[in-house]
Amino acid sequence: MMGIPMGVSVGMFSFHQSPMTRAFNSYTLSRAVYFKTLLDPKDLNHVSNELGQSQIQKVQDFVEKYQVSDSNEVIYYHKNMYYIGYYIMKEERIIIVEL
Repeated sequence: MMGIPMGVSVGMFSFHQSPMTRAFNSYTLSRAVYFKTLLDPKDLNHVSNELGQSQIQKVQDFVEKYQVSDSNEVIYYHKNMYYIGYYIMKEERIIIVEL
């Protein structure tokens, strides 16, 4: 279900929560069961290979390492890449990082 981005304005900046951010937050805050496996896209059979980090794992690692508050983060997908953006209020700057 697609939602309407929610937002607030601070001075001349406007912040909103993108559908991607809400999906990440609901995934990490829920009690979900997930399986780490690699499947062949042609026949969906299991493939024995090393799995890389999922995008969700990359976001979780970044948020934990840099202690980013979920109240001021936005995650978005652009040209086959994921980005996380967040605002540091003390420094009054916005950081955007490619994951």
